[in-house]
Amino acid sequence: MSAQQQNQTTVNYTPEQQRGIDLVTEAARTGTRGVIAFNGPAGSGKTTLVRAITDRLGDAVQLVSPTHKANRRLAAITGRDDVKTIASTTRRFLGAEDADDRGVLDAIATRRQRLFFGDGVKVSKAAVVICDEASMLSRRDFEQLQRYAANSLLVLIGDAFQLAPVGDAHFSVFHSGLETVHLSQVHRQAAESSVLVAANHLRIRYVDGECSTSDCLLSLPRVSMEDSMKLIVANWRNYRFITITHTNGARQQITRVLRHQLNFTKDDLHEREPLLIKKASKTASFHKGDILRFVRWAEAAREITLNVVIDQTRRKVTRKIQRAVLRDTDGKEHTTILLLHALTDSRDEHKEIAAIEKATDDTVTQAELAYVITAHSAQGSEWDEVLFFHDEMFMPGRENRFRFAYTAITRARKTCYLVKLNRCAITTTSFDPEPPEVKFEDLPDATKALFSNLHKKAA
Repeated sequence: MSAQQQNQTTVNYTPEQQRGIDLVTEAARTGTRGVIAFNGPAGSGKTTLVRAITDRLGDAVQLVSPTHKANRRLAAITGRDDVKTIASTTRRFLGAEDADDRGVLDAIATRRQRLFFGDGVKVSKAAVVICDEASMLSRRDFEQLQRYAANSLLVLIGDAFQLAPVGDAHFSVFHSGLETVHLSQVHRQAAESSVLVAANHLRIRYVDGECSTSDCLLSLPRVSMEDSMKLIVANWRNYRFITITHTNGARQQITRVLRHQLNFTKDDLHEREPLLIKKASKTASFHKGDILRFVRWAEAAREITLNVVIDQTRRKVTRKIQRAVLRDTDGKEHTTILLLHALTDSRDEHKEIAAIEKATDDTVTQAELAYVITAHSAQGSEWDEVLFFHDEMFMPGRENRFRFAYTAITRARKTCYLVKLNRCAITTTSFDPEPPEVKFEDLPDATKALFSNLHKKAA
C-alpha cells in the first residue's frame, strides 16, 4: 500500500468532510462544472479537506491562492509546487502608468488579468480548481477566478468570519449565493485549544448580538503590559512568534518603545530586525506581506536624480537610496535597494519606484519594521505563538471588532497571549527607563497659558 493510500485509510473524516470529499471526487469523475464553497471555522478540518481531495485526485486538481503567503502555506500542506497566485505582481506594482484618473481601476484589473491568465485569457484544463483562504478574495479576483475555472468545478474553501478583503469590505464569496457546505464540527483536539475556544465564543457571541469581545477571550492566557514588552524582547528573533495589534498607530507606538528598550538607534537598522515587505519589484523572489530579516547594508547611501511624472506633472526629484541584504525564513539572502519610508504621498509612487529600478538596474523593496503587525497583514499566515494587543475602543463597528479579534487570535497554531492595550501605559516610565524631562519653561506659550488659566480657576 502506498503512503498516500495509507494516509487516506488512517484519517477519520467527519461526516461533513466525507461528504465534501465524495462530492468533489464525483464531480471530477463526471466532469461537472460550477462553483461550490466550503465554509468552516478554525479547527473544523479545512486543511484536512484540501489535502484529502488533492491526494485523491492528483493532477486533476489545480490549486489557487489569493496571496503569495497563502500560496506557500497551501504548497506546504499539499506538497505541491504548482500553486497559482491570483494577486500576482499587481498588488505590488499597480501597472496603471498609462491610465488617467478615471481609468486607474480598469487598468489595474486588466493588468492583473494579464498577469494571472498570461497572454490571452487562459482557462484551466484541470477537472477541479481549489482556492484556499477564499475569504480573502475580492470581487474582481473572484470574477477572474470564475473565468479561469470556466471548464472546471471551482471549489472555494475558507472561513467567512475572517476579515473581509482589503479595499472590498462589503464583499464575501460566502455571501454571494453560492452552494455552500458548512463545516461546523470542530475536531476534539482542536476544541481543547484555548485559541479555538475563544474563537468559537467570538462567533457565538456575535450571532447572539453581543457588543463586547472581551468576555469571549477569557480562555486565553493574559499578560500585563510590562510582561508583554519583555515577551517581545525575548522573542523578536523568533520566526515562530509574532505580535498583532489593531491599528498602525498602535503598531508604531509599540515599535518605538520596544526599539528603545533594545537600545537601537532611531535612524538605522540592526542585524536580524524583522521587516514586513510592503512593495517589491517584479523580479524579486519575495513578495508583499513576507517578513524578512535585515542582515546588513551592502553599500553606503547615495543620491540619484529621477525624471518622473508626479500628479500629471513631469519633474526632477532627488532620492536617497541604499542597497541592503535581507534574509528570508528559509535562510536565503537577497540583495535589494531598501526603502524604509514612502517616497511620496502621491498615487504615482510606483512610477518613482519603476524609475529607480530603471536607473539602477536593481530590484527595489519598500518595507517597514515588523515587530508588530496588524491582523490584515497577518491574514493568510500562521505562527506557533501570537501576542495580541487587544484594543477594542479603537475598532469602530461591532462586526469589525469581532472579525478582527477572531482573525488575530486564529493566526496562532499553539498559543495566543492576550494583552489589554492601554495606550497611556505604553509610554509610562516602566517602559522608558529614561523619560525625557519636561520643564514648564520649555512648554509652548499656548500650553503655558492653558496651565495658568486652569491654575487660576482652581484657586
